[in-house]
Amino acid sequence: MTTPVRLDGEYRARAWRRLGTKDFDVLVVGGGVTGAGVALDAATRGLSTALVEQRDFGSGTSSRSSKLFHGGLRYLEQMNFDLVREALRERELMLGRIAPHLVRPVSFLYPLKGRGWERPYVTAGLALYDTIGGARSVPRHRQLTRTGALKLAPALRPDALTGGLLYYDAQADDARHTLTTVRTAAAYGATVLSSARVVGLQRAGERVVGAIVEAVAWGERTQVSASAVRNPTPQRIGFGQRRMLLFGFAGGIPPDHRRDSREEHDDADPCPDNVFSRRKVPHQGFIGPVVREGNRIVRSIRGSRPRGPEEESREPAEPCFIR
Repeated sequence: MTTPVRLDGEYRARAWRRLGTKDFDVLVVGGGVTGAGVALDAATRGLSTALVEQRDFGSGTSSRSSKLFHGGLRYLEQMNFDLVREALRERELMLGRIAPHLVRPVSFLYPLKGRGWERPYVTAGLALYDTIGGARSVPRHRQLTRTGALKLAPALRPDALTGGLLYYDAQADDARHTLTTVRTAAAYGATVLSSARVVGLQRAGERVVGAIVEAVAWGERTQVSASAVRNPTPQRIGFGQRRMLLFGFAGGIPPDHRRDSREEHDDADPCPDNVFSRRKVPHQGFIGPVVREGNRIVRSIRGSRPRGPEEESREPAEPCFIR
């Protein structure tokens, strides 16, 4: 049984001293959920591990995710059953054993607009989804009439709706989940420190053997030695910076070869035109299943519009809420 660690000022002072005096097996750069998971995995394998984050833990993408633990319903249509089975197994572990205090079932409304083939087609997929997942910690899917669907989501257009299905996945407090993972890694002996950014790398020939870490609050720098340096930060920091950290390339790569992970996710306007929406905005996009969050209906959107040069620095679009 591990002992919880208080990440207070006294711990920060000890962690900062330890970074400059200890030779680590693994140095993880980036305190998002992936970095926290890497640090936890390394620490539980008996490796001396350090985790540094330039802001607060979970302050980036890990606190702005879809907040879902799901099996990937769309992958059933692609016949990727192994992926769905693995994801649903992990969902069950999160709900039942690992973090039941952070993860809970959440319902999804799948609106139907066609007659005849659409309901049995979607029903077959959801029945398979329930069977693969076991539906042990979440209810099985339910059939809804048009009236039943409109009771759950009054903003749907009645003239475009023929019914619906209600199915379940899981929703998590993503930021708290990341912080819990960091604290667990610290409890297993990892040295974790926020407000500590990597400003340079240490090399032995072509091999990265550590990093130069700067305390954001007071500007002091220290050299951290490590046998392996891992950088699981998101791609929006610039692909060249990732390659520099991962492989030790001195100059990275030209800026025009860098890419932003938002290109894959944020290329749609917030509220595209759709038969289920009362709002009309011309756009090439489509709407995913409608998620109910309290008294709000939240839509997930994907699109196919290419990004222009003037949009490269655009902030991610706000989510679209239908009340």
